[in-house]
Amino acid sequence: MKKIGLLVLFSLSLLLFTLSSYAQNVTFNYDESGNRITRLIVNKELKETLADTILPETSIKLANQQLENLTIAVYPNPTTDNIHIVFAGLVGDASAEGYLYSMNAELLASFKLIDSNSTIEMQQYTAGIYFLKVRKNNKVESWKIIKQ
Repeated sequence: MKKIGLLVLFSLSLLLFTLSSYAQNVTFNYDESGNRITRLIVNKELKETLADTILPETSIKLANQQLENLTIAVYPNPTTDNIHIVFAGLVGDASAEGYLYSMNAELLASFKLIDSNSTIEMQQYTAGIYFLKVRKNNKVESWKIIKQ
């Protein structure tokens, strides 16, 4: 009888330790009046992996990026008022298009980038995360913009 009890106890403990744990990350976005407009819930499974022991690479693009022989710098990031876009390699009548999206994938602004130095005014937008996409000849590069 003791052997069966120990076997059941061992089986239950083995079952409990093999179940995965989950964590939840909840983010809320508010409009200017303080009303909640979005709730983003990200469920993550907690497992120890090889990536946990190595410093992860970040995919946030905050500095210079290459787009078809065109070097693009976006600064300052994070920002409080304006974003500056500086091009190196934009020659002649070449141009690119820029798009600013909210975190909800709503297109907030679209513009032609024909100068080597352009500015996006961010004063009218609330604090949060935005996405800047630059397209030239169907090649797209994107940046995560943080508005404080």
